[in-house]
Amino acid sequence: MRPAFNNLPQKYTEKSVLICVFCGKFLFWILLLLLTLNAATAQTKETDDTASSPFKQLYGIDIYRKKAADSLQYLIPLLDTIFENDQKYRYRRKDEEQSAAAERFNLHKKEILYIDSINVLKITAILDRYGWIDKKKIGILEGGTFFWIIQHANIDVQEKYLPMLRQAVLEKSETAHHLTMMEDRVSLRKNKYQLYGTQVFYYPPKKRFYLFPLIEPDKVNERRQIVGLSPTSFDAYLKQFNLVWNLDTYQKELHDVQRFVANSKPSDQ
Repeated sequence: MRPAFNNLPQKYTEKSVLICVFCGKFLFWILLLLLTLNAATAQTKETDDTASSPFKQLYGIDIYRKKAADSLQYLIPLLDTIFENDQKYRYRRKDEEQSAAAERFNLHKKEILYIDSINVLKITAILDRYGWIDKKKIGILEGGTFFWIIQHANIDVQEKYLPMLRQAVLEKSETAHHLTMMEDRVSLRKNKYQLYGTQVFYYPPKKRFYLFPLIEPDKVNERRQIVGLSPTSFDAYLKQFNLVWNLDTYQKELHDVQRFVANSKPSDQ
């Protein structure tokens, strides 16, 4: 059977051909526009990814990373991935207020807990085989990854690897600051107070940070100096949370802080 359009008058056939040609050109330009938009989106995404991962710039200038032994080279990309996943919602972006960073953290808390659970399995396997690897042997960020993952783990994991961190500090392969943070995290979870003033929490109703309770708060600077921190380190640390150390103010706010601690879950601390 002959196609039906062959029976149409010639003028309709010519119009159909013109319409098909027009549609073909129109579809061509639409397709070209879509390809252009896709390319632009991909380029924008690449730029956004680079901007949201500032650590990549540090990888290139880290001399310890470049000089890592062949036997440790395979750990570098693994530790990089673990660290970047850990900091995905924790890293404070450029020009971002601490309060905004805290609110972003709370918004993604379920995903963060899942990421933390996976990271702990990986990092403890490395620690059990190699011990606490010195930054000078594997890279600054890579070596620091051990601390950050254990710091964000549950209390059982923290207590298990805390002695390893203490030994690393004695051997100068870790920092006293990291040790005080871990000691405070463990003490806070077990005893509801901290020693060195490294743990703070963000209270949304008042849109500000508070220090978790301290044992003998009048001696906090003394304890910090004993472990090797400078006399000005406490003020400098609190400044990033828009806090100023004042014993009288701390004691006035202590009741409200203790009430918050009593009602909070361990994962909130």
